[in-house]
Amino acid sequence: VSTVCVSKRKLVEPVNLDGVAVDRISAFLVAGSEDDDPVPLAANRGRAAQGPIFPTHQQISAGKGALPLDLVRRVEDEHPELLGRIRSYMGGDEFLEDPGQRPVRWVVDLDGFTLEEAGSGAEFLLRQVEAAFLGSGGGKGISDISRRRAEQFWLPSAAARSARAIMDSQERFLMHPFTASYLSFAFLPRGILVGGPHNVFAIDDYSEFAVLQSRVHEIWVKFFGSTLEDRQRYTLTDCFAPFPFPAVTPGRQAAIAYYDFRASLMERNQEGLTRIYSRFHDPNEREAAILKLRELHATMDSAVLDAYG
Repeated sequence: VSTVCVSKRKLVEPVNLDGVAVDRISAFLVAGSEDDDPVPLAANRGRAAQGPIFPTHQQISAGKGALPLDLVRRVEDEHPELLGRIRSYMGGDEFLEDPGQRPVRWVVDLDGFTLEEAGSGAEFLLRQVEAAFLGSGGGKGISDISRRRAEQFWLPSAAARSARAIMDSQERFLMHPFTASYLSFAFLPRGILVGGPHNVFAIDDYSEFAVLQSRVHEIWVKFFGSTLEDRQRYTLTDCFAPFPFPAVTPGRQAAIAYYDFRASLMERNQEGLTRIYSRFHDPNEREAAILKLRELHATMDSAVLDAYG
């Protein structure tokens, strides 16, 4: 619970903030006169986007956001013309829980196709979508927006096109879930389709990974971002667009050492990012490997701070 007290009376004497006398409390509930949100930076424009959302596929697989395996197999067997349109799908669950961020779901991606161009395969999919989406209740309780999305499931949203460009234009890209208990960035290879509202970044360099995974960025995200229950929401407008990267590139070696050790630790323990960072932030956790991860993180943080001067 955050308790905020407001006074109409102009205060001329110093006010008390957490036991400290300050001249003024800002709109961000810290000492100072700055009340405005940070502005988006031109340098970050086009470097991040939310992935495409597949609302009808979510209905097909009961909220998991992708096609079930048996339907994928039918598409492969009966409609080979769609084979190139079946893509590995990455959601927030497997990104945070799988030790290697391996996709276990698929979507049929008809971006750029009309139904006529996609042929009988698209008609088959549309029938499956309608059956699963409407169900035995005949679509009762489904909003008009959701219904239109179901009827035009092959059409991408304009907002998703920039995300597709990021995911398909370089050998790897960076991802962060929309909601996560801890700051958790990792690289994914080209070809994987990240579903919205999760975020993708046109970043393939360890140095910039170091900046985003550092405590510098973590503090920024916690301060300017919002939360869902006890999890942080990584909103691009608040967390990334106005975030200033250092003019000097941090050393890559500290980031590589951290990233590789974190990956090997997750595989060895069969623990995902959430579990690893839960232990990382637990003051009572004293396992040697976690202590080593903290040490490598501190080294990476120092390199980032050096880059900022």
